[in-house]
Amino acid sequence: MIYSKLSLRTGGGIVSELQQAEQVKNTATLLIGLGGTGIDCLKEIKKQMRVSIKPDNPGAEVPVYEHIRFLAVDNENDEEKEELFKKEEIFDLSSATIWEGFSKREVVKKHKELDWMDLDKVSVSPSEWADYQNPGMAFCFRQAGRYRIMEHSDKFLEKLRNLIQYAKAGMEQAELNVHVFSGLGGTIGSGTFLDVCYLIRHALKEETGNGRLFGYFFLPDVTLAKIPKSATLVQYLVSVNGYASLQELDYCMRIRENGGTFTQEYKGGVQIAWNEPPVDYCCLMGIADEKEVYEGNDYQKVIKKTAHYIIQYLGKEKTKERFGLQEEFACHAASMLEADGIKEHGYHTNYYTIGMSCARVPMCEMNTYLAAKTFEIFSRYNKNEPTETEAVSLAEKAGIGSVQKILKEMMQDEKYADSLIARIYKEMDACAVDLNHGPAYAYHIVSGDDKGNLQEYVEGLRKELDYIRNQTEWNANTVKQLKEVLDRLKEQIEAKAVYYQKLTRIMNNLTETSKENLTILNEKIKGTDDFVIPLVEWNEIRPVLEQKINEKNMEELFGQLVQRFLTEPENWADENENKISKIVKDFFVKDAFSEFANRSMTDFLAEKYKTNVGEEITEQLYHGVIPELEKQAKKVYAMNSSMWSTRLCSGSAVTSVPDTEYWVGNAAVRRYRSKMGFSVRKTAFVDRIYSMRCFVALPVGAFVNAKNMRIFILKMDLFTDTCILEKAVQNCFLTGVCSRL
Repeated sequence: MIYSKLSLRTGGGIVSELQQAEQVKNTATLLIGLGGTGIDCLKEIKKQMRVSIKPDNPGAEVPVYEHIRFLAVDNENDEEKEELFKKEEIFDLSSATIWEGFSKREVVKKHKELDWMDLDKVSVSPSEWADYQNPGMAFCFRQAGRYRIMEHSDKFLEKLRNLIQYAKAGMEQAELNVHVFSGLGGTIGSGTFLDVCYLIRHALKEETGNGRLFGYFFLPDVTLAKIPKSATLVQYLVSVNGYASLQELDYCMRIRENGGTFTQEYKGGVQIAWNEPPVDYCCLMGIADEKEVYEGNDYQKVIKKTAHYIIQYLGKEKTKERFGLQEEFACHAASMLEADGIKEHGYHTNYYTIGMSCARVPMCEMNTYLAAKTFEIFSRYNKNEPTETEAVSLAEKAGIGSVQKILKEMMQDEKYADSLIARIYKEMDACAVDLNHGPAYAYHIVSGDDKGNLQEYVEGLRKELDYIRNQTEWNANTVKQLKEVLDRLKEQIEAKAVYYQKLTRIMNNLTETSKENLTILNEKIKGTDDFVIPLVEWNEIRPVLEQKINEKNMEELFGQLVQRFLTEPENWADENENKISKIVKDFFVKDAFSEFANRSMTDFLAEKYKTNVGEEITEQLYHGVIPELEKQAKKVYAMNSSMWSTRLCSGSAVTSVPDTEYWVGNAAVRRYRSKMGFSVRKTAFVDRIYSMRCFVALPVGAFVNAKNMRIFILKMDLFTDTCILEKAVQNCFLTGVCSRL
């Protein structure tokens, strides 16, 4: 079993709270992911949050983030989603009636919320429906996405109301920000994103009367990046869906101006007027460069850029002149109005995109590496199975070598049973804390499932007592007392066997988790992250980590860890992962490697640059890392320069530095003064530097692949087997581009 709280794969690991940023104050945040791409982004945000944002209850077994709420909306489950999100953070769009809805007119006529459906265009035959259930055709049917949200709209609206209330609980006049993440090329995201946004607007008005709604919509090129080149059909359908989604989005973003307002009815008789844009701020996320073939790392890079963009606003601002979401987008709104006045055509320019880069000291990964390597060493030494001779030797050391010996000691000590059990426990615990033996050894030495164990040995003493009683004239009361001692001893050893069995499972799980973490970290050592610039390279820091491990007395370290478990059974006897994870994190961060686990960014940079002179660290960053961050923070939106240019965009450029790192901040300030480019913001993050750019006021039609998508759609002769496909595509997409409008 892998402990997710300690697994790097699920955003866990050995995290020091001293290396986490305080949360932004008086702000409630809702993060909502729609479909596969939206939830992938949500996963990355939650992983980053676990590592970098301090919880409401530092030091507690279960970290709590009351004012940061997640909601993953989809009709499919996957293992990672279930590991990362609690049940209440998942909204299931599974539908038992969807087949009837797309095949029987009477079903549609019964429900006013389905009046947008035209079965002449979107009806599906049984054979076509079978095709849509095929995983390879998951991108085929965006109307099915809308059907699902309509069917669940009453429950979804209630879920939104509860989320808003929970996020704002205990906060007066809190700033409320809702962030929606969705792909535009699939089924759930492209089919639900507009309805979800208008349902959110309705809930905000009901519950608070205010709140800002941000939409992060991933363009079709992002979705295409994760689809194999050989999957031509799916690539085609993503382009069709994406083109339709962008048309709908652009129509709704200017719905006031084009006179297309209407009222949509939802389940339960709720009526919502579509008379304003679906979001207050619409961010278009794509691939930074125009490419003929996209790759999987392009997809991950955009997801990570978006996640880090959100994370920076969840951490506390330290700059005196506050530069949070509220202040930033007040400026952006004015820029959009200005751009709207200078445009040459009727297109809508109230969109923006971002450029994001990050340089980071992998503090969590270092702490996790130290722990994982330590467990790897532990596993080499532990001997799990004792011999029969070793079991007899332990029994003799504990004073239960024979019935006569027990009788002799019992006659001298009226509390003999208690002291005997205590001695046996002491000997077994000594085995457990011994690196050459360990808890598994202690379990096997007492377990009745193995030959040559204490349970078997005590049973032999009971038989010896029966034999003596039958062959000699021992006092009946003495025999009774001896039997009671042996019965109690048997009972206590059986209980201890269960105790050690649990501890053995825990140690095995910790070893398995550490093995997985080492695999992940070794992959990091071989390659580089697709997005994060390492302030300290793994090949630079690994020898230092190995040295720290070699300096440790592993026998002593193992004994200390196991002894902590032995002295705190109430914290692990129920095998609760949260309690176990806290014991392990505290042990490595506060005890085993405390002198390393809480080092600062400057400490690591001093080691990297081989200097303790602050000015020299500033100089290195000024000429190296800071310019590279600015270069990497290019827009994630490939723009058609013949239609629009970044020169027509307004925006901002900011480099965020740790408030506690003077020499790091000095490099960013010096860069700003000399180049007058990126202004400097101080934050509570201690392990990273961010550079972020916003490109504000651009039209959706400037997306460089919009024209290519349209050409792709019109090439229907790309496919030879079109008897089902062509009809499905025409009915469900081409004629239904704006079917909801």
